[in-house]
This record gives sequence, C-alpha cells and structure tokens, in this order.
Amino acid sequence: MNTPIHFAFSIWFLIYLQSAYASSQAFLDSGYPGGRLAKRLVPRTSRSACPGLNTLANEGFLPKSGHLITAAKITVACFRGFGLSPETCAFIVLSGLRSASLSSASVFSLHDVDRSTWQIQHTRSLSREDIISPPFPFAPPQSTSLFQQRPWNVALRAMHQCKQGRRELINADCFGRARAARIRDRGLPYDESAATHGAVETARIMLVLGDENGAELKYIESVFVHERLPTHLGWKRKEYSGGVNAMLDAAVQTQQADIILRCPTGGGRVATRWDLLNAFTSYRGFFLNGKVKILLKLSGFNNQTIFDTLNEIAAEKRRGQIFQADEDPNECSQR
Repeated sequence: MNTPIHFAFSIWFLIYLQSAYASSQAFLDSGYPGGRLAKRLVPRTSRSACPGLNTLANEGFLPKSGHLITAAKITVACFRGFGLSPETCAFIVLSGLRSASLSSASVFSLHDVDRSTWQIQHTRSLSREDIISPPFPFAPPQSTSLFQQRPWNVALRAMHQCKQGRRELINADCFGRARAARIRDRGLPYDESAATHGAVETARIMLVLGDENGAELKYIESVFVHERLPTHLGWKRKEYSGGVNAMLDAAVQTQQADIILRCPTGGGRVATRWDLLNAFTSYRGFFLNGKVKILLKLSGFNNQTIFDTLNEIAAEKRRGQIFQADEDPNECSQR
C-alpha cells in the first residue's frame, strides 16, 4: 500500500542529491566566491562568534548576508577561502548540526552556529567574552558575535611574550600560552568542550595562515580582529592545509603549553591525540566519518588522498585509546 509513496520519496531524494552535487560542483568550478553567486535575500546581516566564518562571509566566500548557509557551502568556502582541507571543516559543521538535531541538508544563518544546541561556541575564546547561552529556541544576542577587544588584549599580551623572530611567529606553544592566559582570566568555567574546540581552532588557524612552525602575528590579527583574509599583508592560500591529521598533531602541541589547558573544570582530561580525535570526530559515540565522506562528495571533492586520510582516522579510532602515548594520565587528579 505504501510502495508508491516510498517510490515517490526515493525519486525526490535522488533528484535532491543530484541537484546538491551539481550546485556544489558548479560552485567549485566557478572560481568566484560564494557571495557573488547568491542573492542577498535577507537584508539584515548575520555573523557568528567564529572569526573564521565571519571572514569567509566578509570576503564573499559565504553569502555576505550570513543567511542561507549550508554544510556544503561552509565546507567549500573553507577550502576556497582559507585553503583548509575540506574534511577538517566537514567534521566541525557536521558535529554542530548533529548536536542541534539538524540534518546535513539544513539551511541556517551564521548566528545560529552560536546557539547552545550546536555545542560549538565555547568559553575562553581568544576574541569573545564568555556568555551563558539562552535555552532553545532562543539565540544569544547578536552583539555577542562581534569582536571584543578586552579578551583579545589578554591573549595578545601573552602572544607578544612568546612570539618568535622578526616575523613574529606564533607557534603551537605560544597559542597555548595565549589560551592559558584567557583561562586564568575572568569568565565562565573552562570545560572539556572549551578544551577541545580551543585546541583544534588554534591548530587550524596556525596551519592555514602558516604551517606547523607557526603563523605570523599580523596574519592572525587580520582574521581575529578585522575578520579579513590577510592577502594584503603577503599571506598566500595553500590548498589542503590544515588536514585533520596535521590539525590533531598541532592541537596536541598547543595543549602541552600549560597543565591548565589539559585539565578542564569538572573533570576529564584533554591531552593526547586520542582525546582530541575521539571528541573531534564523534558525537555521543557516533563516529562522523561516513557522514563526512558523503558531505565531501556532495560538495564536489573527489581527491582520493582525503578519503585515504579518513580511512586512516577510522582505523586509528578502531584501535582505540590503548595505543595512544600518554606521559602522565593522572596529572589532573594530582592538581
């Protein structure tokens, strides 16, 4: 009795997938930022507390209005704007959507990402004050998404104390010291979510603006303060930078800067590659690898190296925590 309905739904879903793939492929092949392809249907701009997403919107790689955003658009924009390897961005956006009980095809605004249900916005940001997010369905005030000078000054002072050389390189350790300064600053508790997101965020920004040795401070300020790509300062985009493997390794390095980074309030520990891998690639025990592969293909990415990396990550996750080196697993209980 239900066969015609199921058949009709299947046909509709196949048409949707083909349309999504074609749109994403055209977007990739066009050579134009996303904002030039999309009409600004909603006059009021929307921004998030993530300087990277705001930068992509300001530069036109996402709709400049900050509305009509999708997971595929973000994945493509991260690659076309920053050069960020698409699997890294896909893990982040899919984790947020799953936390918010939304499908991979959902349409949202940049400010929606700040909702507590997404579990992406976190305490101890380098450039935003801590806030208590209102319960669903309410979003935080738009003003909380804007750059705020006071917390940035705290992070910047720490960076100036550990920057290296004439180029003022900020390496993983220096990023960690800046984060530790913010943790010791006033604000809400630093929990496991803040530890994980803070580590992978700084690792990503370091790798896309520089490399494993660090990024120039002027490039970092361009993104965090002005929310613009630092091309006018000499930065050049590198395709497939900040891949998930390199990002996890850099995130581990930034956690080593201070014990306060590794021991969040309320228990737990975020110190090893396993700690970060398990939190970054999963949501409540559900491994997001398969979803990431689907999103990448729908977004027009077919580079086999990316899928090989995802298979390696899956194998590492199957091997489990026992294979991860940990110099001091009991350090947090000894504080």
